[in-house]
Amino acid sequence: MCAILLAVAIDSVGGHHRDLIAILGPVIGVAFIGTGLLAWLRRPENRFGALMVAVGFSYCLSGLIVTTESWPFTAGLLLIALPYAIVFHILLAFPSGRLGARGDRALAAAAYATATLAWWGCMLLSDTTRQGFPANPLLAADEPDLFSALARIRLGVVAALIALLGVVLVRRWRAAAPSQRRALAPVYLSGGLVLALY
Repeated sequence: MCAILLAVAIDSVGGHHRDLIAILGPVIGVAFIGTGLLAWLRRPENRFGALMVAVGFSYCLSGLIVTTESWPFTAGLLLIALPYAIVFHILLAFPSGRLGARGDRALAAAAYATATLAWWGCMLLSDTTRQGFPANPLLAADEPDLFSALARIRLGVVAALIALLGVVLVRRWRAAAPSQRRALAPVYLSGGLVLALY
């Protein structure tokens, strides 16, 4: 998958952030897939490894935005937020990989819906050629103002979900024993940084 992303990036002269994604995309994808496979092999009953593999593959697939071909570009654009929703899920489900409480399941479902359905709805209104990208074959209506308003609302929902996740993680941190905090710290810090940058 990472090799395909690299080949597409090399072939797509002038693609969106081509050089950056050609270098970082495969590295990030391989890191998540490799670490996830190792965790999955060691503890197959734990879903944490499977979730990490899913982040790696979804990240590589979203890297198709480097292409100058319309359909692959659009496929990459449709998946661009999915890795972040899976990271959100990972943070909620760490360390077992399973979502226990109803509130956790609701937060994860909201993150996935915002990363997929809400974003896909926005994409129906986005003429990507206006920004110099390949054409969006899913364009239903060119409504830049409506797209902008919906994208801002979606971004507000994403920020609220990340804030709620922060509250959940701080509560878990406070309730954890000192030995558990050492295990939680690197996952919470790295995952929190990824979502904050998003």
